[in-house]
Amino acid sequence: EKLGDILRGDHREAVAVAAYQKVIQKTEESSYQFIRVATKLAGAYEANRQPSPALKLYEDLIKAHPANHNLVEFYKRARDLAHALGDNAKVKSFQAKIDELLKPQQGEASKKK
Repeated sequence: EKLGDILRGDHREAVAVAAYQKVIQKTEESSYQFIRVATKLAGAYEANRQPSPALKLYEDLIKAHPANHNLVEFYKRARDLAHALGDNAKVKSFQAKIDELLKPQQGEASKKK
C-alpha cells in the first residue's frame, strides 16, 4: 500500500494501480484496509484516466459495505464517474440514493432549529 502511495505521489498512476491491485488481492474484503486501499485504487484509476474500473470499484464498495460511514461519498464518486462516462441512468440512480441517505440528516438538522 505504501508503495502505491509513493508512486501516486510521483504521478506514476499506472504503476500505482498495479501496486494497489496486489494489496487488494491479498486483503480480506470485509477489512478496513480493503476499503482504504480500494478507494486509493479508484483514485489512481481516475488519475490514470480510467473511469470505468474506478466506477466499478465504487459500485462494489457500495454493495459490499452498505453501512460504511463513507457510503454517501462512495455514491457521490460513483455518480460523478457515471456522469463522466455519459451514463445518465446511473447518474440519476446514484443521485436518488444520495438524496435518500441524506434526507434523515436534513430532517434532524431542521428539528434542531
